[in-house]
Amino acid sequence: MYAMNVKRLLGLGLLSIILSSCSAEITNASLYGNSYAYKKPNYVSYERPQISYRPTYQNNPQFLNLVYTQDVQKYINYFLYQDRGFIERGIEKAIYYSPIILPILKKYNLPSDFIYLPIIESGYNQYSVSSAEAAGIWQLMPQTARDYGLIVNNQIDERFDIIKSTEAAAHYLSDLYNQFGDWNKVLAAYNCGPYCVSSVFKQDPRGSFWAFKNSFPPETQQYVPRFLALLDIIKNAKYFGIKVKKQYFNYTLHIYRTNSPQELRNIALAYNVNYYLLKRLNPQIRQDLVPAGGYVYIPSFGKSIYKEASADGSIKGLIAGK
Repeated sequence: MYAMNVKRLLGLGLLSIILSSCSAEITNASLYGNSYAYKKPNYVSYERPQISYRPTYQNNPQFLNLVYTQDVQKYINYFLYQDRGFIERGIEKAIYYSPIILPILKKYNLPSDFIYLPIIESGYNQYSVSSAEAAGIWQLMPQTARDYGLIVNNQIDERFDIIKSTEAAAHYLSDLYNQFGDWNKVLAAYNCGPYCVSSVFKQDPRGSFWAFKNSFPPETQQYVPRFLALLDIIKNAKYFGIKVKKQYFNYTLHIYRTNSPQELRNIALAYNVNYYLLKRLNPQIRQDLVPAGGYVYIPSFGKSIYKEASADGSIKGLIAGK
């Protein structure tokens, strides 16, 4: 990681966090700047590249098996030939947010591959809201978010908070694995809900997703192969001509907690932090008014005027679950 001055941060719109020396093991990914027009390369063929198959889930829950089906092949070709720019931008954001997300996945004993799930869910757009009212990079539904401890109202919506929403999503994925014991079923349940999966496998709880695929809603039938196709591309990045480029969060954020309602602009002035930067750091604040008992992430270069904003309330402690 490297130091960046404030002007450069504001100019590039990059928000970074220094976290407790977590090493982000990210598969090689290509970042092609703003030029996303893709021409079919001569090195991509329809012959499947060799991949390493993982142990069964029961033997090692840290890995996902890469199952190769016609649907997976279809989405590999689609991503490479028709939507490569979307995938590359998503991988770039996964790498960028990895210092936040990987420690949380590890905390819940989840495969690190799940860092790429928000690419399928939202394209890693933390402001994303679906027609079904799912929101944030993990596309959490309002009630699911509340069930996992997030605040969702017209003033604060923590589904847009990358740290807290990742904590909730990871907890949810862990619970789904404890319920179903199979990552393909977990992926299906994350898409259509645990009741949906339980209903499909009511007569045969040990059945595989692939054997019962056609019993799922159409979206879920494609959701699992889409994610596995994405992983296949990432794990064979060199074969597909995808190259490494990494950028990470790289400055400390502290948490300021409000005792009374305060406007975000006033907090920005008090800390001598650009208002628009502070707003981007705090998408959970929906109306620019932080309610009493609310919180604001403050970058470390802001003035330490408020006593509440101290190292004791740092992001590192929040991620560690302290």
